[in-house]
Amino acid sequence: MKLRILKNLVLFGVIFGLGFLTHAFFFPDVLVNGFSDVSAIVIPNTSPTSTQNVNDSFLTTITFDGNHFNRHSLVIPIASYVVIENISKDSLMWLVSNNPQLATPRGYADTEAIRVRLDKRGTFVVQDKSNPQERIVITVK
Repeated sequence: MKLRILKNLVLFGVIFGLGFLTHAFFFPDVLVNGFSDVSAIVIPNTSPTSTQNVNDSFLTTITFDGNHFNRHSLVIPIASYVVIENISKDSLMWLVSNNPQLATPRGYADTEAIRVRLDKRGTFVVQDKSNPQERIVITVK
């Protein structure tokens, strides 16, 4: 009986060790950085010319030209990303919103963007601070 338990423990140890080494072989950064870095989602930093109107179920890009947003209403599924990017060479993009994630703490210059994952359902309004009539209404379903 004791011999059988010992065999099972050794077999379990060997299988666990092989699994760990296999995982370390395919994901070597886990040994250095830990498991938290593996699950991080990275949104590519793309130029405004290549993503002028990127819209899919995961990522929506909105541009600001200094006076106007290219979209004024948006309906997206929960856990989607919204990118609001300033493409104006002359004006800063300073956003205020009823969702603190969508507000900017300062004016953003040309090619700077705010990238936000929206994890709460609701309707959020984003306005240009210098022109409050210019707004985006984002509905998260």
